[in-house]
Amino acid sequence: MITQKALEALHHATALYTVEPVCDTLLERIGWPSVSGKLIDPSAGDGMFLLCAIAKLNLEIDDLDTLSRVRGWEIYPPAVESGRERIAQHLISRGWTIGYARIGARQVLSQGDFLLEGPTEPEYRFVAGNPPYLRFGRLPDAFKDLYAASLCEASRGDLQHAFLMRC
Repeated sequence: MITQKALEALHHATALYTVEPVCDTLLERIGWPSVSGKLIDPSAGDGMFLLCAIAKLNLEIDDLDTLSRVRGWEIYPPAVESGRERIAQHLISRGWTIGYARIGARQVLSQGDFLLEGPTEPEYRFVAGNPPYLRFGRLPDAFKDLYAASLCEASRGDLQHAFLMRC
């Protein structure tokens, strides 16, 4: 079982958030959102990358279908809460109703462990973001136990490899 203490330790060791100008540059390089396809951020943190991707979409008010082109996963509950609030406020500032903005933010940013609970369908064209960088040996023990049975040997050197392989 993953405790709050283990989540805090993992977050403290891996929280390296990508700043807005870097997000914008990366999105520009892939031609977002002009190119077709969906984008996923497997370690979304506070949602900055997701927010930058959403900001570039041509969204009609309360348009959950277009918003579904962007999706993120984050394991740390306070970061998820912060990211969802950031996304909802952005949508509200674009004229969305509060209810749909909150639904949209929950649709975009899922709380969970991407390595174990991430999407199962290969529906994403772009995987973007900043994977966690942490040697397997430095993981909190609860995560070592959890991942030992699920991750292949090659991904056990560093958590980033597990994320890259899962992507």
